[in-house]
Amino acid sequence: MLLIAVLFAPLLITVGASPAQAIPNRHQIKNYRGPQRCLDVRIQDHETVQMWGCSSAPQKRWTMTWDHSPSLGTNATFFNQLDGNCLRAPTLSGGPGEFVTVGPCEDNLSTKWRVFYAYNPPSPLLGWYQVWQNLSTFTCLYLPSAPVNGTRIETRTCDKDDPAQQWQLVDV
Repeated sequence: MLLIAVLFAPLLITVGASPAQAIPNRHQIKNYRGPQRCLDVRIQDHETVQMWGCSSAPQKRWTMTWDHSPSLGTNATFFNQLDGNCLRAPTLSGGPGEFVTVGPCEDNLSTKWRVFYAYNPPSPLLGWYQVWQNLSTFTCLYLPSAPVNGTRIETRTCDKDDPAQQWQLVDV
C-alpha cells in the first residue's frame, strides 16, 4: 500500500493543485521559421519582445502556467524569467500588427493565451508547434519577417498554416 501511495502522490499533488500552485514549465519559445532565435525581452527597457539568438539568459526563458475556467476554457500565461512580467498582446483597440510586449501580470485577457492550433510535423527534428491566440484580441503571435536579432513580435489574424505563427516551446 505504501508503494501505491508513493507512486501516485505526485499525481495527486498536481491534479489537486490550484492554477496558482500549478507546477510551472520553463521554456525557450522559438518560431518555426527560425529555430536558432528565441523570444526575448530587451533588457534595455524590460518591455520590448523580440527575437534574439538563443542562450540560457533569463530574458530568453519563460515560465508557462495553465489555467482553466468554464468561461475561458484552458489558457496559459507566459512569465518572463528576467523580471516576472507577462507576455501581453496589444490592446483590443490596437488590432493586428501592433507589437507584443511584456508588462505586469494583471489578471486580464491581454496576458492569457490559448492554443489555437497544434501540429506535429513529419520531421522529428522540428517537433510539435503551436499557434498561440490571445484571449483579448483573438489574434495570434506573429513573426513579421525573417528572424534576425531585434525582430519585434506582432499579432495577426490567426492562420494555422502560416509558419510565422508557428511556435515551439523548448524545455530549459
